[in-house]
Amino acid sequence: MTQALPEAISLRGEPLDGAGAERETAILYLDADTGKGGASRSLLYIVEKLAATGWQPVVVLLETNAQVEGFRGADIVTRIVRHIPKFRPADRHNLFSALRYLWHLRRLTGLIPVLRRLIAEHDIRLIHVNHENIALTGLLIARWFGLPCVCHIRTQLTETLSARLVNRLIARYATAIVPISEPVTEHFVALANRPTAIAKMTRIYNPAPDLPDVIPPLPALMTPADGFRVLILSNISHNRGVDRVVDVALALERMDRRDIVFHVCGGLAHTRLMPGMQNTYLDDILTRVREHGLDDRIKFHGYVSEPLRALASCDALLRLTRLRPSPWGRDIIEAMMVGLPVVTVGAFQGYVEDGRNGFVDPDFDAEQSAAHLIRLRDDPALRLAMREANRTKARAMFDATTRAGDVAALYRSLIGGSSNP
Repeated sequence: MTQALPEAISLRGEPLDGAGAERETAILYLDADTGKGGASRSLLYIVEKLAATGWQPVVVLLETNAQVEGFRGADIVTRIVRHIPKFRPADRHNLFSALRYLWHLRRLTGLIPVLRRLIAEHDIRLIHVNHENIALTGLLIARWFGLPCVCHIRTQLTETLSARLVNRLIARYATAIVPISEPVTEHFVALANRPTAIAKMTRIYNPAPDLPDVIPPLPALMTPADGFRVLILSNISHNRGVDRVVDVALALERMDRRDIVFHVCGGLAHTRLMPGMQNTYLDDILTRVREHGLDDRIKFHGYVSEPLRALASCDALLRLTRLRPSPWGRDIIEAMMVGLPVVTVGAFQGYVEDGRNGFVDPDFDAEQSAAHLIRLRDDPALRLAMREANRTKARAMFDATTRAGDVAALYRSLIGGSSNP
């Protein structure tokens, strides 16, 4: 049973202040993500705002990160490296993953000198680890250099012994912990089982990008021109429930509705489960699509580097994740900013409220999801109302300047009086 959290967790909302002694205070960010998900993009939106108000972000990224040019284009000090050892417990194969992580730790002998030069050159005051998959590495590095360490918690680890150990280590050794949503907060506390972790936690929602006045659609997603286009914007994995789109499409066919088309944008996740094993999840979905003759109604586009344009091309977002509790995530955040109604499943209604800015079913039911899409297709007034409700709520929750202000306030509280404006 988890503890009541809202009273104990600070929800900081001070505005950013570029004046005063915090100017050019340098923060070192470690990110071992691919850049194709939400973690690196969330980091980019935050450091852009921090840099504009006098902070000096110094970001260490993998050379394979898809957001490298975004950081460079924002004039952020960026150092590209080949490896950062990472370990994220999953629901299986954790012993193999742990052994592989321990083997990869030898690469710290090459990374430490790089970080030492960055810390000396920029007078780094704090290390911010952007994802729990490198939390252990980040904590080791912070202790090596004697710096405070902030750990971002972006996902809910499967409840395994490895996950409990990782969360307990974060809870014990991190200077501050930043979960991105209420369910992530509660899940972390439950796994860590350390009451002292609550005092270290500052929940900060992920930021959304500043929207341009006009978002040009992606031509590949603008078909059919007269149909109702539904977007699935996600890594393709069993946990994300992408296969369920076939069940929804079949339910629509039974209802004699063939005017709703699904566009799936995302790459296959975890293509190798173990050495020598290939993930056939996407192949299995494509086989079902072909067997049922749904090729004209379920279209796969692979990874899309411009998600806002994908969202602007469609009429609704579908998210049928198997993760619990749900829903939240980068796809929902940006759909809300753009104004798309969301059809999803789960118990959490902090982002999508059933009937107000989308539809949230407690459990997956293909017939029910299909009925929601038909209702949206046939009721333009409802779509408009949900569009406005989404935009209003998203501006309040995910504004990048406000969320960067939360981060800046946390840094000031950790670094001490010399960084207070």
